[in-house]
Parts: sequence; C-alpha cells; structure tokens
Amino acid sequence: MAERENIFGKFLFPNLFRTFRISIHHSQIFAALLGLALIVLTGRLMDIHKTVVVTSYGVTELDTFVLEGPAGLDVFVESHQKSVRLGVFETLWKFMTEHFHGIVKSILVLNLSAAATNTVEIINAIGWAFRYQFFYTSIFFLIFIAVTAAMGGVICRIAALQFAIGEKPGLGESLRFGFKKFFNFFAAPLVPVFIIVCIGIPLIILGLIYSIPYAGDIVMAVFLPLAILIGMIMAIIAIGGAVGFTLMFPSMAYENSDCFDAISQSYEYIYTQPWRFVFYGVLTAVYGAVCYIFVRFFTFSLMLLTYLFIKLGLIGDAKMTQIWPRPEFMNVFNSALREPAANWGQSFASFFVHLWGLIIIGIVISFLISFYFTATTIIYALLRYKIDKTPIDKIYMQAQRFEGNEQLPEK
Repeated sequence: MAERENIFGKFLFPNLFRTFRISIHHSQIFAALLGLALIVLTGRLMDIHKTVVVTSYGVTELDTFVLEGPAGLDVFVESHQKSVRLGVFETLWKFMTEHFHGIVKSILVLNLSAAATNTVEIINAIGWAFRYQFFYTSIFFLIFIAVTAAMGGVICRIAALQFAIGEKPGLGESLRFGFKKFFNFFAAPLVPVFIIVCIGIPLIILGLIYSIPYAGDIVMAVFLPLAILIGMIMAIIAIGGAVGFTLMFPSMAYENSDCFDAISQSYEYIYTQPWRFVFYGVLTAVYGAVCYIFVRFFTFSLMLLTYLFIKLGLIGDAKMTQIWPRPEFMNVFNSALREPAANWGQSFASFFVHLWGLIIIGIVISFLISFYFTATTIIYALLRYKIDKTPIDKIYMQAQRFEGNEQLPEK
C-alpha cells in the first residue's frame, strides 16, 4: 500500500485507471467469453420460435414501440401480419448493439443527452420484451441471471485478488469460489425484485377494492396515504437495487458474504455516498468508452492488415469478397456484403472465416464484460475504504483472511 500511496497521494479515483490492465487478464476474458457463448446459444435456441414482426426494409415492432409507443405498435402489427418474423433474442441483440454504440459515441464527445436517450431506449426495449414477449423473456431472464451469476462472480473474484494484493489466481481456483457462492450470486439481484413484489401486493388489493362502486372510492381515499408510503418504500428498494446491483457481486467476492449482507452493504454505500458513486461511475464510463474504442481499433487494424496481405497474394477480387469482404471499423467481417460462394470450397472457407469472426467479436464483447465487473469491484473497494475505513488490501482468502497493515490515504 505504501507504493500505491506514493503514486496516488491522497486521491482514490486514480485507482479506477487500473481497470483496463486488470480486466484483460486471460482468465477473466475466458470466463466472460464462456458466459457470453452460453447466453448467445440459449438465445439462438429459443429463437427457433420466431414471433417478432419485421418489415422488408428492416423495421421491427420493437423499433416502432420505442418510437411510437403501444398505440403505434398495435397499428404496425395489424398492418404487417404477413411479414417475415424474427426471434426475440436476435431483435434485442441488434437493437441493443446499435444503441450501445450510440452510448459509447455520445460519451466520447461528452454528449450526455444523447447517451441518456440511448439508455432510455434500451430500458424501453427491455420493457417491450417483458410486456409483449413475457414468457420468452421471463425464461431467458432467469437463464441470463444464472449465467451472469456464475460468470460475474468468477470475474469479480479474480479482479478483487488482483486489485487488493496483486495476486493473479488461476481460473480453476476462481471457478471453485464462484460455484461455491453460486446461489448467493444468483439470488442477490432477485431478492430486491421479490421484496418489491411482496410489498406491492397490498396496492394490488387496494386497486381491486377501488373497483367496487362507492365503497371502493371511500376505501381508496382513506388508504391513499398508506399507498403512497408503500410506493415510496418500493421506490427506495427499486433504485437501490438497480444501482446497488453493481456492488453486490464485488461485496461477495471481497468478503465471502452471503447475498443478504451483500445487498445490505450495497444499499448502504449507494445511499451513504451517492455523489461519490456517481462520480466514480461517470469517470469509469468515459474511461471505459476510450478503452473500448482502443480495443475495437486494435481489432480492426489486426483484421485489416490480415485482409490486405492475403489479398496481395490473391489474383482477382471476386474470390475474396465471396469469403471475406473488406473489414470496416465497426464491422470487421461485413457478413452482409459477402457474395454467394461459387463452389463448396469457398463455402467451406467462408464458414470458417465467419466462425473466427464470431470468436473475435466475442472476445471484444468479453472484454467489455470483464471491464464492467472489474470496474465495479474497484469502485466497491474504494467506497468500502471511504465509508468503513477498511484497507483495500483486506480480502477474504480461502484458508485465511488477509489483513492489510497500511491504509490508503483518504481523498
């Protein structure tokens, strides 16, 4: 800790700039890639049953819902009953990818309004999925939470050990920790939802009573203050859960605590130091956007150089475009521009080019996942130090608890 003190002085936030170096650890990238593969495979399998209306020019019912709301969606679906259908996962994947890139570009130019707009549209897309594709989305959501619990727990544990004591644990050791704590990682984000649903039952009953003529009006008027109080409690839990979710996994990775302790601690940190949390979050978002652009640029350079040098030895351009069109910055494989293969050999080559393209794109997305969980782990450690005065290098070990002797100076 003495070395860290000399580097950063009395400030804590420069520790956030260690996120990139920690997040590119091969064990974290592999864990993220494995989790991503499971999620995508699940989505593709569930998309065998295609239910989303899409026009011949690519506009989906999700796009219509976000732009025009439920009323516009009803008209759209009614007028395109015989249109081609897409799967829910494919629809959400394309929509969220486009808007995520919009968020990154907005952050880089510090256009917070555009970033907020893209974020709201992503939230609306999730709302559309639960409203109009409820059973599909509910099943996929539980699978997503399960995979995220396993993947996120492993990544947070690796990141915590690296950040706290500079130890780079093997993937096997981290997997054992993650599987041992799997139920807690899985339950942590669901407990606030369960509590909100339970608290909301009296409001549902009040709504049913309000349907009764005359008597219902009186009951509604009498119990409205209580309903507002319940709504306030639900709002506190919902906001704390949505924001505090980012600290639940790091809490268990650092402390080996159960899900209830992790939830309690995350709520405490969010509501005790809200502006510090926002500052760390905004700074990390800007830094993460820069890191993501750098990773995309590296990937684009890698693929473009490979493409150009292969093309130098190739006679004629047609054969190359049939297996691999020229890479672009945001689309390194340009699959949509690939021409039909002329023979089985080109089909074979095209398949493996596409396969490697998916793997490389998966690694880029895995970096984002690793960066997110690493950043939240570091933010948790800094908030813990600021609020509880707990040294950053104090972390649960398998056989013993490592006690730090020096403390990071307070900002």
